[in-house]
Amino acid sequence: GKGPRRSVRGVRVECRNRILFRREEVDERDDGAESVTLALGDSRSEHVRGVLKLTAGDSLRVGVVNGSPATAVVSTMDATSMTLTWRPGVETPDGDTARRSLTAPLVDVDLLLAMPRPKVMTRLWAPLASIGVRNVYLTNASRVERYYWDSKALDEAKVVSELTRGLEQSGDVRMPGVCVVRRFPAAVDAVREMTGARRDGGHAARGGREGGGNGGGEPRE
Repeated sequence: GKGPRRSVRGVRVECRNRILFRREEVDERDDGAESVTLALGDSRSEHVRGVLKLTAGDSLRVGVVNGSPATAVVSTMDATSMTLTWRPGVETPDGDTARRSLTAPLVDVDLLLAMPRPKVMTRLWAPLASIGVRNVYLTNASRVERYYWDSKALDEAKVVSELTRGLEQSGDVRMPGVCVVRRFPAAVDAVREMTGARRDGGHAARGGREGGGNGGGEPRE
């Protein structure tokens, strides 16, 4: 769905231009197709029913995080659940959203950021994923308070949830890597190591998803 956030039956629903799934949620079939069954209470199921207003036989954009985008079909739907089925990497062409896969050229943007206030950091995760930042490196600075590092803004589940929200808004499937390095000199070294940059200013060869962070959103030190 496009447009601003809206309410469905009093519940705020975020804009989603692609519905994403974790690899462990996906069932792989013998014929090469993949499918996911969503229970009625799942927010993605509510989005399909209440916002997109789809029924059995309709199609929508889906993807697997750090996997392939695809066009899925609502293969079954009843009062308690629905099943979405697709073939990995097979999409119905449309011009509504950017469709990027792991084989597409990377956007070479790595962000080295002094840890902001927790409320600000929490608001930043989704936009950073939406604009295609490849890796986020968080480090210390003179005005960074110690309690920032123990805040919920760095909680793994919260970070992954917000990054996923940003990806669903942009239609992307590649989750930014997140690396927490509190000492600034060590953070610079980490960026150089992860991006392939050498101390002499040159760059080592880089390809695929290799080149930074953890490639999965979970903050690591």
